[in-house]
Amino acid sequence: MIRVRRHAHPASLGHLPGEFQGTVRKFPEEGSQSRIDLQPGFLLRARFSGGHLPGLTFLSSLGRQWFLTLHELLPRSKKRTLPSKAQPLPTEELFHSLPSCNLLTVVPLSNSLSYTASRRTMKRVLVFSVVLASVILFASITTLNVVLGDDARYTTVKGVLVDNRWLMSAGAASADDRLYAVVGYDHPPTAADVSALSAVGLTAIPYANLPYAAVGGTRDQISAVVNLAGVQSLHANRVFQALSHDANPDPSVLFRDTNAYGTGVSSVLADRAWALGDTGQGITVAEIDTGIDASNPSVAPSPLGPVINNVQVLSDELLLYPQHDANVYLEDQVSTDNFGHGTHVAGSVVGSGLASGGFYVGVAPGAHIIGLDGLQCTLISDVLGGCLVTILSSFDWVLSNHDQYNIRVETNSWGGGAAPFDPNDPISIAVHQVVQAGIVVLFAAGNSGPAADTMSAESRNPEVIAVAAGQPSGGLVEFSSRGISGGVSPTIAAPGHLII
Repeated sequence: MIRVRRHAHPASLGHLPGEFQGTVRKFPEEGSQSRIDLQPGFLLRARFSGGHLPGLTFLSSLGRQWFLTLHELLPRSKKRTLPSKAQPLPTEELFHSLPSCNLLTVVPLSNSLSYTASRRTMKRVLVFSVVLASVILFASITTLNVVLGDDARYTTVKGVLVDNRWLMSAGAASADDRLYAVVGYDHPPTAADVSALSAVGLTAIPYANLPYAAVGGTRDQISAVVNLAGVQSLHANRVFQALSHDANPDPSVLFRDTNAYGTGVSSVLADRAWALGDTGQGITVAEIDTGIDASNPSVAPSPLGPVINNVQVLSDELLLYPQHDANVYLEDQVSTDNFGHGTHVAGSVVGSGLASGGFYVGVAPGAHIIGLDGLQCTLISDVLGGCLVTILSSFDWVLSNHDQYNIRVETNSWGGGAAPFDPNDPISIAVHQVVQAGIVVLFAAGNSGPAADTMSAESRNPEVIAVAAGQPSGGLVEFSSRGISGGVSPTIAAPGHLII
């Protein structure tokens, strides 16, 4: 068997002392299958594609990205044909959004177990990759104390829990690239903490209620935080995407049959609750999403609501363009939604039905709603979605303002892909604090179905209500994430298909 110890440019594989160098038989081309032969007689097979696939990512000599999905690590003597189409693997567990890697070396393993399943192979590959990456990244700034985490999600460096996704992104970056991360403490950052971050050259935005600070700087500047007093963890600024399949329903279907789409009010028995006088009156829902277009007549502000505040999160822009004492939030905005997803969700929650003559009404038309556009992040490229920096800012605003607005529910129709629950993740810590404040937190289970055990890490949190996507005819929609028998499963199912 073989294992990857570090990642290399596919055109010129380098090697470390004592390791065996591989050679590329065919330079990766879009859609091609390429092979790397190893001198001791092993073969690494991989399929390259120009599209985004879970797996390790390379940069070609021309600067274009090539996405590599490792299928199996096999001895040369075994002959096996790769699938004609690369199969996606569990996303967060295998680091779905890996940046480009620039170094690869494959070495033989002696007296090792034989890993043949793709998931286990990939996990073991990444384990050893990030260990070496941590050595390379931190060797110049600290006496190394690197301990590999059992679940391959973290590496401990000088007592600091370091997210392996950060190690992968930092290892792929050049010395001058500007990167972003989240630094964790055991307390909300103090002025002294922020000064220490600034002293190593970082732009830092502390969260008021959460034990984290968002930072921007070079890989060496960010890596230096492991030497700072009080630092407990370092996390990648990973991407989260909105979960929806029906924000733009087919007009032709809608024209033929006005019952083809609906709000799902009757299927969740909301109309029966209304008959008892329970419409959500007096309750405020905080929605972390792409924002809300409050000019939409179904959610337009009025003396009775429903939109009573619309908050634009600026923590991402302030990391890009630092300003002293600038406000992280712009409140009372008419529209913060550039994509429509958040407005769609708001209509399902509190829509008045005004735009449809009362036909399309939300499940809680008497409630108020506050939009936070945490799912819009300028720190990520080529992907429409939010990032950890802006999502945490949204949670932080809710913690600061829940008493003023009587926020009792917080809804999240987004996620980071199918993955195990991580109690050390900043989202998990933020959710815990929000729940402790007396707020019910909901998460979409995910759109990674129909296979079992495909829920997002966020929806597996035991403190949240996880919602699977149902369909009008009953049962779950094919794309809805599922749980596993005897394990974690969605708490409830609600209409998630053919919703206007």
